[in-house]
Amino acid sequence: MGIEVIGFERDLDETTSAVVYAPAGTSIRLDQPPGTVVGIPGVRLEVAGTTLAYNPVRTGLVVADPSAYEHSACAPGSHAAVWLIEATPTKNYGTVPTPSLPLNLPIYIDPVTPSTANGFSTYALRICFAPPDWPAGAVVRRITLHLASSIVSERAPESGPEVWHGIFTTAGAATVESQAIFLLPLNLTLRGRYLRTTKKIALTGSLTQAGIPATGQTVLIRYGPSPAPTKRAITHTNRQGQIALTFPAVHTTWFRAYASIEGKPYLDSSGCMPPSLAPGGCLTASQAGLAITSPLVRAPVP
Repeated sequence: MGIEVIGFERDLDETTSAVVYAPAGTSIRLDQPPGTVVGIPGVRLEVAGTTLAYNPVRTGLVVADPSAYEHSACAPGSHAAVWLIEATPTKNYGTVPTPSLPLNLPIYIDPVTPSTANGFSTYALRICFAPPDWPAGAVVRRITLHLASSIVSERAPESGPEVWHGIFTTAGAATVESQAIFLLPLNLTLRGRYLRTTKKIALTGSLTQAGIPATGQTVLIRYGPSPAPTKRAITHTNRQGQIALTFPAVHTTWFRAYASIEGKPYLDSSGCMPPSLAPGGCLTASQAGLAITSPLVRAPVP
């Protein structure tokens, strides 16, 4: 399973820099040539008397030439990779006219030595919020990175949270944390068998997240007489995270199930996973939405 969305929320003063530590077991490809699109970014800022949402100018989060970014104020020197956010305001949440404040924001990615200070991460993603590529006085309200699974992948823990730690520093030198949390693993099972007494196919399955039944979740079933089923049925998991339904047993039928867990993007400190890596503690968190597809199941009919 690849990364869906890494999201960070902030609610403090003018933001000057940030570093994001990837969870242990994460793998990030750093060999992509300049111009490669590695994902889709989103930024929300409080700036110039209003709140602005930003989206990419063209294609998304793009790989840049690291040699062109060796003189950063907060991350000087050579870097394994640089990803560039080029974005313009797409929504104005205030009443003032939308200011012309484009972003040209590099993200510096480097391997790091695992330690207690970085949550035993093996990668750091650093961001400098400084003019001229960053609006003076801007406060980060939200940053999201929707990263391609071909670029970033993770080895899920046996059961429990996988935490991306976002450490934000403000102009007043306060350092606080926002976390992007993945509750893994997400498992979807599916089984089908022919019932001779009723001449029907009984389809059963279960959906769990971090080893806990995912209750009340919508599950899409595709079924049909070939390994590329096209018919659709909708069901929901019960309190035990299980599904159960029957189909007419006219012929051997193939099944596949699809499910998704909705994210929770606006959690306060009660949603944080200890310990925090920032002196000022963890203030906000988001739980990422996840999607999963079951293996293809064949239910033979005699």
